Amino acid sequence: MRSVQKAFQATHHVALSNKVGIEPTGKDLVMAQVLHEGMRGALGGDESAGSVTAIDGARFKALREGFAINETAFRASIELQRQKTDMKMIPSSEAAGRSKAFFFLSPDQHYFFKSSTDEDVYTLRKILPSYAEHIKKNPNTMLPRYVALFSVRVPLRVTVASKANADGIVEEANAPSAGEPTVVVTFVCMTYAFGGVETITKRFDMKGSTYSREASEKEKKKKSPVLKDGDWVEGGYVFPASATTEAMMAALEADTAFLARHRLIDYSLLVGIHRSENSPPFSPRHGGSNDEVNHRHVRLERTPGLFVIDHHDGVSTFTRMYVALIDILTPYSARKYAETFFLGTLRCCADISCQPPPRYARRFMDFMKLQVLSEADAASEAALASSTGPSAAGLELAMVSASLHKPNKASDDAS
Repeated sequence: MRSVQKAFQATHHVALSNKVGIEPTGKDLVMAQVLHEGMRGALGGDESAGSVTAIDGARFKALREGFAINETAFRASIELQRQKTDMKMIPSSEAAGRSKAFFFLSPDQHYFFKSSTDEDVYTLRKILPSYAEHIKKNPNTMLPRYVALFSVRVPLRVTVASKANADGIVEEANAPSAGEPTVVVTFVCMTYAFGGVETITKRFDMKGSTYSREASEKEKKKKSPVLKDGDWVEGGYVFPASATTEAMMAALEADTAFLARHRLIDYSLLVGIHRSENSPPFSPRHGGSNDEVNHRHVRLERTPGLFVIDHHDGVSTFTRMYVALIDILTPYSARKYAETFFLGTLRCCADISCQPPPRYARRFMDFMKLQVLSEADAASEAALASSTGPSAAGLELAMVSASLHKPNKASDDAS
């Protein structure tokens, strides 16, 4: 069954249950306030704003155009629309990965801002021309949608102590005085891969390695835990084979080859699974062609650049899977080479996550072919049916057109 979501104007936002993050406080609130209120001037080219700078602004604007992201809608999503910031935050202590990065999310959670190291920024800017060319040649690419890069300069004092006034407005969120010590934090802005309209009940982050790749007990106790490769294999999850999964495999082949050429490793396939029972089958719209799906049954995505895989078993079960590559900016440095040597060679842990780029890409794709995209057997079908995975073959992949991301005044049933 063909998925034709891009044929309709999107009318839904991110499902409330998919929204993540907490309200920032203290120095984090200061940082969020400065970033949020400074992006308007930065994107408009107003260097007098001072505290926030759009790095490589012209290049990223061209990327947004290449992704067919409506510029007005983009700015409405990320710019401050009121006096106090309403962005949410994921502290580094709550993030699923081992990095020290923290995240802010736009109020509509279509976009998120990841704090980046100097190495991240250097790597992104270095590959940016090749990345832009790859996006043009591979419109179905599953690489992250990088849409902006901002540096935020705040006074050193606000990283030590900060407070809000009676209205909840941070008093120190002003530009630093001349000669005052400052701190600079750089944020890369991306589309949010799980910013979907359907409730995601299972989340996986898979690198293609099974060595020490199970979610910790601490992670599993979270409200929305992110599981790993070993959990996927143990649960018997698969994407049933189809022409569409072959197209997805081709996209992954091109993307991993691109990453290997740039000597990048540690990337993951992010998968979110929604499953609903008692869902009526897909049906043509009244008076429409067979290619038009009744959108009472298939809700449309508004977050730009999402990859979704839709499946209905023909009876009552509807499954939607959200899929994306993430964390692609780790170069295979001398430190990573040492990690491969000491853990992989001296300690004989052949399947450690850290591998040279060609080997990492090859192992990643082998895992995708054998464990993720292979045809489901009866046991896997049973495992999927008992949890949140797909229950039959014939999944259809659709990259949701970012051109759907336009202001819409229609009422939404998902906030």
